[in-house]
Amino acid sequence: MLPTSKALSGIDREMRAFTTAIDAQAAGLLVAYPDAGLTVRRTPSRIVLQAGEIGVSISLFRSRAGMAASAEVVLAEWAGQLTVPGSSVGNGRSATCVRTQEFRIVTEDDVAWSWSHDESVPSITSADLAATCIGAMAGALQR
Repeated sequence: MLPTSKALSGIDREMRAFTTAIDAQAAGLLVAYPDAGLTVRRTPSRIVLQAGEIGVSISLFRSRAGMAASAEVVLAEWAGQLTVPGSSVGNGRSATCVRTQEFRIVTEDDVAWSWSHDESVPSITSADLAATCIGAMAGALQR
């Protein structure tokens, strides 16, 4: 996509919708699993959900000024303790990535935006992407 103001505005709107949905659904997860010890940590480009030795990270990437307008979300599921800058693993064990999925933003008209990880399946809304991300942690907590 060309870096038009309309495209950049659409990407900003979808990134805000996605992170707002993540916040709301993560709050629901805290209520649904009160004994899991779930913590939610945020930086501007990453959200980390951690419950004991189960972790999910959601990394947000967007194009820089002057580049083609684009955005990507990487969902990663982890075994072990995830760290953030300035922290260390409590017992010396680092996390191992178990699975990743990459979603990129797509549009056909700079008006309707969605997320796709595979061109062979329909793209999903920002709210559905948030549900997929939070669902990864919910699924791990149910095991």
